[in-house]
Amino acid sequence: MPAKDYPSILRHLSERRAEQFHDIVETLEAARTAGAIPNARYNDAKLPFSRAIEEAWDQEIQRPYLWNRDYPAGDAERDAMNAFSGSPAPHLMGSFTKKAIALGDTPAGVAVREFLEEISPLMELMAHCKTITVKRQPKAEEQRPSEVYSAPAASGTAMGQVNDALNAVTKEARDHLASLIYAREERVLNRYLKAVSDNMRPEEGKRQLRDFSPYAFARQIGHGHASADLRKPLEELTQHRYDQEKKIVVYKARDDYRNILQDRSVKQADELCAAFIDRNLAKLASIVDAKGNFSGIEVIGHAPNPAGMDARLRVNFDDGSHFEARTSVVWSASPLGTPFTRFPVTFHDVVTPDGEMTRKMSQKQMNEDFIAASRPDQETSPSP
Repeated sequence: MPAKDYPSILRHLSERRAEQFHDIVETLEAARTAGAIPNARYNDAKLPFSRAIEEAWDQEIQRPYLWNRDYPAGDAERDAMNAFSGSPAPHLMGSFTKKAIALGDTPAGVAVREFLEEISPLMELMAHCKTITVKRQPKAEEQRPSEVYSAPAASGTAMGQVNDALNAVTKEARDHLASLIYAREERVLNRYLKAVSDNMRPEEGKRQLRDFSPYAFARQIGHGHASADLRKPLEELTQHRYDQEKKIVVYKARDDYRNILQDRSVKQADELCAAFIDRNLAKLASIVDAKGNFSGIEVIGHAPNPAGMDARLRVNFDDGSHFEARTSVVWSASPLGTPFTRFPVTFHDVVTPDGEMTRKMSQKQMNEDFIAASRPDQETSPSP
């Protein structure tokens, strides 16, 4: 259905935003026909789409009915109205429809059901497009000459040896890492709750938000972008109710928020440690396997932190060669704000069996030059 079939939304948009809404609907319809939509394009559509729904819901339903003190609602209807929180979204259409039915055949009930019926195809369209998003695949011809080096596969024995050593590294860091993650998310929660309190009593000249949700807070401090890594923890740690007297949705920490924080921090620490081990295995095990005389890993420095973990590892071999691997977990963000982790590993103070030292080598040099360096007892003697 084209954008013109959603008049309840269009009449509350400016000319520029109405044009944007037309483009979004056209893009989503085309994606449904094609069977796919680029992930970046889908993400670009989500925010203006949600804003348009929020504004229409506010103007069509909340102001004239749900939040209107002058609307002549009985006790039962008022209770049913108080069950609404936030605005419709694709994943909330079922619950909103049930709440609308509970309103009965009152003017508010009729208005809510008509609004939901009108936007239902639009919500189904957005929900469907979420299932057909595809990430951009880099073209082979666009790869740079310095493309990422792919190391040789390592044997199961080498993988087992390095895996045991890396597990020992992360075991000590796990609990401390979890405590730092716990403290970080608790600070974010406290910051949000203070913002909620400030919104209840806004300073002169500031507009009060009727529903200052984690999404609204994330958008506020993210300059219009509601980052999932900020919004989702707050959604899990808080609960809300509708204040009938103040006509506002009030958010507070859940009674068991500390237990939730503990579970979240432990889970994130486990995932981070597992990813740290997995990525380092891929880069270290091939070297260990090719050398064939791995003797162990020494931890010469490590520092867990809220963003990840740093470690300095010395990998030793029976022939006297060794090297230092400096590895870390780094949180980054895509141009669209999506967080992701990187696991860089660099090789330093590389010593070959003959005692020669090189301050730094690339991963490719480690898998080729370092391994190719012969041990003293393997050197070929000249013929007599």
